[in-house]
Amino acid sequence: MLHDFGGNMGFYGKINTVNTQPGIALTSVNSTMVGTGVTPEGINQNYMIYDFMLETGFTVHSVNVTNWLKEYTMRRYNTSSPEAIKTWNILGNTIYNDTKPGFPSKSLIRGSPVKRPTLDNPGLP
Repeated sequence: MLHDFGGNMGFYGKINTVNTQPGIALTSVNSTMVGTGVTPEGINQNYMIYDFMLETGFTVHSVNVTNWLKEYTMRRYNTSSPEAIKTWNILGNTIYNDTKPGFPSKSLIRGSPVKRPTLDNPGLP
């Protein structure tokens, strides 16, 4: 899986392609496939898709993505919060489930959706 060319930061993935295509390639007639691999150039913002590829890339059969996302959420955040699970299901069905052929020129979400801490807080004395 080659994910982010030249530092094009952003959230992006093709989870259903990653879920189905390695098994199809492995079981196709005259297949010489012996494994899968990743080139984690953009790993600092797409942990989930890399975890999914590395965990499921060696299976012949597809996994239930909804169940996998629930287990991933529980492993990553050590919680069974319905809000966290719902959020990852939304992400798994939108930005991490691009169905267009090829690679996007830009991600749907660029950079990290977080507010950086600051010492300039008008609410403090």
